[in-house]
Formats: sequence, structure tokens, C-alpha cells
Amino acid sequence: MRQVITTTTCDICGKGSAQTVQLVRDREADLCEEHNKQFEAALAPFFDVSRKSDGARPRTSYRSFAKRTAPAPTQVPASQSTIRAWAQSNGLAVSDRGRIPQHIVSKYQAAHS
Repeated sequence: MRQVITTTTCDICGKGSAQTVQLVRDREADLCEEHNKQFEAALAPFFDVSRKSDGARPRTSYRSFAKRTAPAPTQVPASQSTIRAWAQSNGLAVSDRGRIPQHIVSKYQAAHS
């Protein structure tokens, strides 16, 4: 018979008998009693003014907020075939298939804004 013993050590000083502490959403650390007290003392001013959350993720983050507040496009994007036809009628070299070069798309947008 084999017995496995797991010992959790402090991530800061390496002392044994540490406990895992949730730092923020997806971060945790194993802290001994001394470092756990230091951590709690450092956060005390924030805990004093905080409130209990329901555990749900916030509705917006800085990434989704930036996306949500981006200005709406001023015009509906033209289809590839429309841009191709315009470019060919204006003497610009553009292939019948594939990606349209950005400089041609920019010229089209400038002509139609």
C-alpha cells in the first residue's frame, strides 16, 4: 500500500503548512500564516469599503467596453463586386478574384464619402 502526502509550502518563503489564498479572479497563492496576515493587513482598507458580490462576472471589462463604445460605421461597407467594378471603370488594376488591395478600397471609400 502506498500513501501520498501533499505538503503545501509558502510561495514567498518556502515554509511548510501554508494555505491557498484566492488573490483575485483567477490568481491564487500558497501563503504561510505570517504572509497571509501581511496580505490581509494590506487589503484591509479595501475590504472596509467593499461590498459582497454575487460572484457573477462584471457586465463590462475594459476590452468589451472599448468595443461597445466604438463609433458606428458612417456608411454600409460596399460589396467586393461593387468595389471591383468601380476600380475597373476608373482604370485601376484589380483582379477578378481574391482580395482587393487596401489602397483600392481606400480610394473607393474616399470617392464615395
